[in-house]
Amino acid sequence: MIHSAPKDATKRGAFYTKIDKKNLTPVWTVFGALITPEPRSNCVPVGWRLDDIRAAIMDVGCLITAKEAARRAAMLEPSLQST
Repeated sequence: MIHSAPKDATKRGAFYTKIDKKNLTPVWTVFGALITPEPRSNCVPVGWRLDDIRAAIMDVGCLITAKEAARRAAMLEPSLQST
């Protein structure tokens, strides 16, 4: 069944409120921010050299036991201070 678009903003607003309660978002209201003609990103490229971080990675196995964490892993995450 094809529905026609609501003719006024009140119906549309009520619909948005209704679906928001179900943790849904109408994609058409945010699509412009998600899909842009040109890429937009605040990301800054960062590189890690294994020689620089290997010792720290190996220390994880000694400092954190298998009982303390399901995964003993270190995540590569740039410092906010480095930007």
